[in-house]
Amino acid sequence: MHLLAAIELQRNDGPWAVPEGLHKANGLLTLSAGTAVLGWSASLMAYKAQWTATDQIPQRLIDAGSYQGRAFGRFDTLDASNGGSTRRNSLSGEWHRQGEQGDTRVAAYVIDYRLQLFSNFSYALDRPLQGDQFSQLDQRQVAGGSISHGFEHGLAGLPARSELGLQWRQDRIRLGLADTQARQLISATRDDKVVSAMLGLRGQTGVELMPWLRAVVGLRLDQARFQVDSLLQPVNSGASQSQLLSPKLALVLGPWAKTELFFNAGKGMHSNDARGTTAVEDARSGEPLGKV
Repeated sequence: MHLLAAIELQRNDGPWAVPEGLHKANGLLTLSAGTAVLGWSASLMAYKAQWTATDQIPQRLIDAGSYQGRAFGRFDTLDASNGGSTRRNSLSGEWHRQGEQGDTRVAAYVIDYRLQLFSNFSYALDRPLQGDQFSQLDQRQVAGGSISHGFEHGLAGLPARSELGLQWRQDRIRLGLADTQARQLISATRDDKVVSAMLGLRGQTGVELMPWLRAVVGLRLDQARFQVDSLLQPVNSGASQSQLLSPKLALVLGPWAKTELFFNAGKGMHSNDARGTTAVEDARSGEPLGKV
């Protein structure tokens, strides 16, 4: 059995007029055993950080050199309370085996994540007396895993390798958006509970057509399921689901002089914010919205 441990501690104030006050701690502990033929590993990771963000400032204030009777330069800020804090803890494991029947890999993970940001991009355009600072909150627990199996075989008399795989992930999330002043709550804009589940099935086959030409054909089926509970705007609550079939093709030519040429084509997908699939009313203005 092998043990790997690492820890990182960092503090930094930067060149800013308001010290950045970055405090960061990062740790890793991994246990592993076995060989490339049969083995396993397990990892425990932890991360925590907090900071003050100076953000961007108007160029005209830098050019003027002063603001409200005091000197103003490129290291100054207009809102010294911006910044945030975050932490992430995770436990993951992996097991693999190579044999006459093929190669099998199994992996699983759980994650606990927290993030709170305080930002002010427009300073006082919307709320001249209080300022435009707002807070974003993201708290989530994530669980997921994957399993894959690859094997060598023949296809129309040609050497080939195929692989089948399954991936799954579920996020249980609490999301918040609020107006704040110096990190103090003024009013809440959104407060949502979200459950997001993703399931993916995939298969691919690679065939050696010529000594200098290989082809890989793949097909993937993804399904997404969302459940949204909008605590401040119940009309935006709901459930949704969708699926997508994605074909893929790759051609590999070579190698010639230790060089290979690739041609890739296919389809894929990107999952947006689950709340957009159920929202029918703007949280701030109350105007109608179209689901996305």
